[in-house]
This record gives sequence, structure tokens and C-alpha cells, in this order.
Amino acid sequence: MKGKLPLVVVKWADAWTKEEGVTLEDVRSHHAPTLVTTIGWLLLQDGEGVSLANEVYDDTYRGRTFIPAGMIKSVTHFKLSKERKSHVPHSPAKPSPPIPLP
Repeated sequence: MKGKLPLVVVKWADAWTKEEGVTLEDVRSHHAPTLVTTIGWLLLQDGEGVSLANEVYDDTYRGRTFIPAGMIKSVTHFKLSKERKSHVPHSPAKPSPPIPLP
């Protein structure tokens, strides 16, 4: 991978739909966007919105999500820590006892 892209957490308001029939009381009780949290590599952020990817390999990104700027509540950079070595001692596998023959 040529350049490391930042990993971000994006909180945004999403539109939604209810496929079954609704009453006016249903509409009055839930008349707001749904708050969504999406985590991904930040491909681009500008006045139009953000583009994220959920997978990266070589110089290729997959699982792109575009979120329009007007829907974004916050973009927080997520700091990755360095990979740590395991503290559990590795013990070699013990051989299985021989199976007695009849």
C-alpha cells in the first residue's frame, strides 16, 4: 500500500423506510432520521461528503460507502495501536498417545 489512509468513525443521520402500512400516530412517534455509526478508511472528505472503504488490499479498496455532507454529524479519527506480541507462551503440541491395536 503506497500511503496509509486514516481509519475514521463517522456518525451520520440516515434516511429510512418502513415497508408495512403506517398510521399517523406511527409517523408522529418516529419522525426523525436514524443515527448510524460507520467505521472505515477515509478515501476522500470534501464539501460533498465522505467516501469510506471497509477493506483494503495492495493499492485497492473495497466496500465503498459515500455519505453526503449534510447527513454527517461527526468524523473522528481512530488511532490504531501497533501490533503487540502475544504474552501467552507458545507450547509445542504434545503428540497423541499411540492407539492400541486389537
